Amino acid sequence: MEKAQEKNALAKREQEANQVINDDMRKQLFGDGLGGRVLAGMVNNVAGALKEQMGAAAAASQETYDAAERAVRSDPKMRAALGDGIQCTPPMSQMSSSQNVNGVQTQSTTIVFIAQGSNGAQAQVQATGTGGGEQELRMDIKGVLANGAVIDVDGLGGGGGGGGGADGVFDVEATTIDVDDDGVIDV
Repeated sequence: MEKAQEKNALAKREQEANQVINDDMRKQLFGDGLGGRVLAGMVNNVAGALKEQMGAAAAASQETYDAAERAVRSDPKMRAALGDGIQCTPPMSQMSSSQNVNGVQTQSTTIVFIAQGSNGAQAQVQATGTGGGEQELRMDIKGVLANGAVIDVDGLGGGGGGGGGADGVFDVEATTIDVDDDGVIDV
């Protein structure tokens, strides 16, 4: 019996922590009647949904920033323009949107930050990540140098592994090598 009461109290505290309008505030603002309970419930539902959306947008922005920063730091064209040791600022601007088409939700997040290399050169980077979460994150990253030149950054984050195409597929040929007991290698 005591465990059930503790469980109920814990559930009530968690529910109250997510509410914008708690019981005391509801009574002060809307009264103790049914109308006050309905209004407080609507406000709390809207606030909860907004909190969930803001959390998802923040997670998508962080995922996009992390992927863009890795790609910028490892891109040979950016290293050639900015020098090695590229440092990136936190996002200066970010935008997130989502759409639902035929039951398939797609989220798009765009962030802007500055990348600076060891030679002092800077580039303004705009990175757009589409997908994310359960979908594969597809990146479109462009860096604009001070002279206006635009560098298309490899959104795969590759830095010269060789053989990988823009689609991220690597062709691999495997050969089996068999070493016999007598030390002879059969290919």
